[in-house]
Amino acid sequence: MIADFKLFKSINEGEPEIGDWVLCGEESSDDEISIFVLNNVGQYIKNDNNSYYPYVIYYYNVPKNLYDFFRNNERNMKLSEIQYCSKNKEYLEQIIKTRKFNL
Repeated sequence: MIADFKLFKSINEGEPEIGDWVLCGEESSDDEISIFVLNNVGQYIKNDNNSYYPYVIYYYNVPKNLYDFFRNNERNMKLSEIQYCSKNKEYLEQIIKTRKFNL
C-alpha cells in the first residue's frame, strides 16, 4: 500500500516538462499506432510551438512497420493525449503492466 502511494505521488497528470517520461493515448484513426503509443513509454524531448501538436515525444522502440508514422522515432502530441508524466520511467511502466492484467 505504501509503495502504491509513493508511485502515484511521483506521477503528474498535468503538463510535462522537457525530459519527463510520458504515457500517451493518441487520438489516431490507425489502431496499430494507437496501441503502440498506449503501451509504450516515450520521452518528452522538445516543444514545437508552430504545431497544433506541440509536444514532441521520442520513442526508443518503434517497430519497423511504424517507421513511416514516426519522424526519427518522434511523434507530436497534444496535451490532451498525454495521460501521465513522470521523472521516473519505471512508474509509467508499472501503469502499463497494471493495464495489461486489469489490476
